[in-house]
Amino acid sequence: MNASASFEHVALAVDYLVAKRKQARAVQFRLVIVHGHHQPGTACHSGETIEQVFLGVGRRLIALALSPTGLVVIDILARKRLMLLSAAQIEQIATSHPFYTHLGANTAGKQRRTARLVRRSIKVFISRFRRLLAKASAQAGLEIHPEKILVSEPTDLQNVTAYRLALPCEFAHVSGNSVE
Repeated sequence: MNASASFEHVALAVDYLVAKRKQARAVQFRLVIVHGHHQPGTACHSGETIEQVFLGVGRRLIALALSPTGLVVIDILARKRLMLLSAAQIEQIATSHPFYTHLGANTAGKQRRTARLVRRSIKVFISRFRRLLAKASAQAGLEIHPEKILVSEPTDLQNVTAYRLALPCEFAHVSGNSVE
């Protein structure tokens, strides 16, 4: 093989790898969590609402139909996505963290939504979220394995499972008509 042919072979291999990387980037999954009633100049401040969770596939956003309590569970997992959280830890965060105890306090009137999260219901929300991920992936024409996105891992404690999100998460804040 001469030097010219060898160089051409390397150039084709590089082109292939660049194209493959672009394709992988275009199909990269992420969660986008939208907080409403945002006060400008703050980030994820108590009093906001959790409006919606989207599965982002490339530039496309697919809404996931979660209940207000399901939105809280996913928001907690997204904020703490690098940590394994048991149902007890998720419940403790929901009942003690100012963001969740004052959820919706910035809303006018009686629109305030409070989530009542109890430990025994966490598994139900995890299961529902995985079903919504599977449905969203089918809608996008992709094959997502929900168990690889929302990971369940056993802990050292007997019969205790911990959860974590294994994909990037973004938070968008809406105040009035603008998105930050």
